[in-house]
Amino acid sequence: MSLKISKYGGVKMKLKRILALLIFIFLVTGVAVATGSGATWANSMKIAQGARQIGMGEASVGLADDVNAMFWNPAGLAFIAGQQFSLMHSSWLMDINSEYVAYSINLEKIAAFGIYANYMNFGEITQTLENPVEEYILTSDKAAASTLNLALAVSKKISDFVGPYSGLSDLAVGLRIVNIAEKIYSDEGSGNAFTASLLYQPKFVDHSFGLTIENFGLSVNRGALPLAVKLGFGYVSSSDDIVDSFSDESFIKNNKKNLALGLDVAFYPIDNVTKINLGVEKGWYFNDNNILTLRGGVQLGYDMQLIGRWSAGAGYKIVTGKDMAFSVDYAIADFVDLGLTHRFSLTGSFAPLVTQTHRDIPDLKSAIAHYTNGVSLLRKNKTEAAKSEFREAIRRNRKFEWAYIGMALCNKKAGNAIIMQLYFDKAIEVSTDKNIKAIKDYVGKNGGLPHN
Repeated sequence: MSLKISKYGGVKMKLKRILALLIFIFLVTGVAVATGSGATWANSMKIAQGARQIGMGEASVGLADDVNAMFWNPAGLAFIAGQQFSLMHSSWLMDINSEYVAYSINLEKIAAFGIYANYMNFGEITQTLENPVEEYILTSDKAAASTLNLALAVSKKISDFVGPYSGLSDLAVGLRIVNIAEKIYSDEGSGNAFTASLLYQPKFVDHSFGLTIENFGLSVNRGALPLAVKLGFGYVSSSDDIVDSFSDESFIKNNKKNLALGLDVAFYPIDNVTKINLGVEKGWYFNDNNILTLRGGVQLGYDMQLIGRWSAGAGYKIVTGKDMAFSVDYAIADFVDLGLTHRFSLTGSFAPLVTQTHRDIPDLKSAIAHYTNGVSLLRKNKTEAAKSEFREAIRRNRKFEWAYIGMALCNKKAGNAIIMQLYFDKAIEVSTDKNIKAIKDYVGKNGGLPHN
C-alpha cells in the first residue's frame, strides 16, 4: 500500500485514517460501528491473551486459574500457588503480530503480584510524495503503527484477614493498572486503565464466580477507554462426576480434575454491546507427568451474527519435577470474514512458595460434623442420606479415614461388597500412623458402626 504525502512533507489525515482503520478492522472485537463500537481507543486491551483461554472461547473470568489471570480476572492470582510465567506469540492477518510475556508470584500472607507486557506491531506502509501535477514519487520512508501495554496486578485473599473458615474466606479481590502507549506514525497517545475484580472460589465444591470492572481511567490525546463489566462462571472437575455425580464408583476413584467449563457475559457500556463467551476444556492423563488437553469455544454477539466466532485449541503439559511443570498450548480462532488467527504459548510453573492451594485446605471441624450426622442417619437406616453426609465429610478432609469407613458401611447395608471393600481400602490408605492400627482392626472385624 502507498501513502499520499503533500509536497511540503506534511502527513495528511489519510495516513491516520488508513492505519486506524487497519487497527479497528483487524483487532476490535465489537460489532459494527452502527451499534456504537469504535467509540473507544486502546482496543488492543480487548485482544485476548493466553492460548489456553483463547481456545476456550475466551470464557475465563470465572476460571482465572493460571498466570494469565491478571489479564482475565486479577483476583485469581491469589489462588495460584508459587510462581508462573507465560510467553505467547500471535500471528494475525497481513503483517500484524503480537508478543506477550507475563509473570506472577504468590507471596504467602502478603499478596499475589503479577506483571505483563503486550507489544503489537501493525506493520509498515510505504510513503509516497505528490508533486504539483499530482504525480506520485515512491520514497524509502515507512509509516508504522504499534501499541505497548504494560500491566501490574495485585491480589489478596480475604481469608488472610478473617481466617480460613469465615463466610468471606473463599473470596479474593484484585486490582490491575495498565499503562497504554499507542503510536500511529508521528501521532502518539497514552493512558492508564484500571481494573477491579472479585473471584469467589468456594472450598469443597467445583464451581467459581468472577466479576470484573475493566478499563476505567484517563487518556492523553485519545478518546475513551474500552470500559467493560464482565460476569464469569467456572466449573472444574472430573468428567466422571459430570456423567454420574452420585456414583460411588466415580466418587471413590477421586479422579484428577480433567474437565473445565467457562461462561462469561460481558457488557461494554460505551459501545452499548453485550457479548457471551462459552468454553470447554477436556484433559487426558497419560500418567502424573504427561497431560494432553483439547479445547473449544464459541462467542455470541460478535460481528452481527448469532454465533459470531468459534475457537479451538490443544495443549500438552509436562511435569518435570516436584515443583516444576511446563505447558505448550496452541489456539486457532475464527474472525469470520477476516479469516483465522493462530496463537502459540508456553506456560511454566516453578518453585512454589505456598504449600497448599485454596481448595486443598482441609476443614476437619466441619468434616467431623458431617460424619457425625452420617453416623446418626445410618443408625436410623437412612442409608442414602448418610452417604451424602459422609461424602461431604470426605470433600472437606480427604484424609478423614472414618468418613471412608462410613461410606463402606453404607455400601455394606446396600449389598455392594466390591464398593464396600474399595472404601475400606481407601480408609487404610489415608490413615495416619496414629490411627492405622485402629482402622485395620475395625476393617478386619468388618461389621458394626464406628464410634462417635
